[in-house]
Amino acid sequence: MTRSNSAIERANHWYQQPIAWLGIAITVAIFVGCVWTIVVSSRYTDVPTHGDTPTLLGMPLGHTSSAEPAEQP
Repeated sequence: MTRSNSAIERANHWYQQPIAWLGIAITVAIFVGCVWTIVVSSRYTDVPTHGDTPTLLGMPLGHTSSAEPAEQP
């Protein structure tokens, strides 16, 4: 039996294609992940750097290290 043209047209709709649903699912997952990252990061305070270190957009321009170098034997 052959399928009629209307049946073929109905089978070719975008919502009946699994790759379209996969693309939608991945897009939604990426969006939810971005929102989740923003929500989680907003719960933590930003620890200020030393006042004498120059910054650009809140990021220190130089290297600041609070760890002391290891002693050589």
